Amino acid sequence: MKKQIRITICGLINSLNLGERFISDSLEYIITDEYKKKYGNADELVIRQFNIQADKPEGDLIDSVYDFFWKAARHLKLQAARNLCYYLRHLFWMSFRRYRRKYYALFKNAFSDTDVIVIDGAGLLEYSYNEYQEILLLISEIAEELDLPVIYNAVGTVGEFHTDDYRCRLLMKAMRSSSIRYVSARDNADIVQEYVGDRIQVSQCADAAVLVSETYGIEKNPSACIGVGLIRGGALWSYRIDFDRENWIGLFVSIGEELMKRDYCFRFFSNGLPSDYSIGEEAIRRLSLPSEYLIERPEDPHVLAKTIASFSAMITCRMHSVIAGFSMGIPSVALSWNSKLDRFMELISCPERAISYEDFDAVYIVDQMEKAMAEGYDEDIMFQTKQLARESVRGYLDLIHD
Repeated sequence: MKKQIRITICGLINSLNLGERFISDSLEYIITDEYKKKYGNADELVIRQFNIQADKPEGDLIDSVYDFFWKAARHLKLQAARNLCYYLRHLFWMSFRRYRRKYYALFKNAFSDTDVIVIDGAGLLEYSYNEYQEILLLISEIAEELDLPVIYNAVGTVGEFHTDDYRCRLLMKAMRSSSIRYVSARDNADIVQEYVGDRIQVSQCADAAVLVSETYGIEKNPSACIGVGLIRGGALWSYRIDFDRENWIGLFVSIGEELMKRDYCFRFFSNGLPSDYSIGEEAIRRLSLPSEYLIERPEDPHVLAKTIASFSAMITCRMHSVIAGFSMGIPSVALSWNSKLDRFMELISCPERAISYEDFDAVYIVDQMEKAMAEGYDEDIMFQTKQLARESVRGYLDLIHD
């Protein structure tokens, strides 16, 4: 009987932010391609993608209390008081059917017919705003029960790392499971190492999505238009920075005005999130522009990739529109609302193209875009970055094959 190797790629697969699919699809492509190069063919691989993102609370009393602990903790100054809220919230997660028991059944069923679990990376080592500690801990526990190896490919950190925070300690417990056999980091390898401990040496790599162009077979086909990538109104507020929805709308309006002043064709676009798209609707209304200035919200990652491929340059906020643009050789400046954008621009030797909120000025932003257009990307760095993404997978091919 022909050998089969069953791989489950886990990530935020169902997210309306289609950048998450860029990661999982690209990782699937790299695994298949590198496996074929090393072992001659990849026909024995059976790869599926599995969503690990927990549902939002449903809105009844139990969920309201569960959500209350998180909100209350944000307003408390003492870490001990915050930890009490996080601990009580964790007890809710462990105790009620709709939380741990629900996901235990789903995940146990999904992993019962797999040989290897690969976590696709993304910014999963986070508890500052998004929280993945319970989900990742659950995966580790089930993998231990089923004696399955877990691989973390190009995992990223977001926000704080404080060992005195109860949520941080849960993440550390998840990452120090005996089931975890390989870990690579797309950024902050030193912090990822702190999560993992001394048992495994964390390797530095690049986000799998740097191979989006190869994954989808899409190359740049630039028009004369600039893409202006949108983001939800609370993006900076989520990380306790006083820059709200109205500030974002005002910024996008001023960017549009500056682009028109310089006679650029431009279009607003989103990575798929409705909350991002709504910012664009308000921006074009205030600019008195027709609806075609806002590209229809994509529901498929191929559509988003083709949209990005059509731009000559981008001013954008979402990390994976930046990465997809890089993959296709389309220069971008990033309106940085989160340090992961800064780190990616540092990786590709373009740190000045990540613009922090203190420098959110339309004239400066468009100036930087024009500079990026003139300079493009260093082809050697593009090649090396794509090789870094491939090297991460090469690091665990034997583990998959065995």
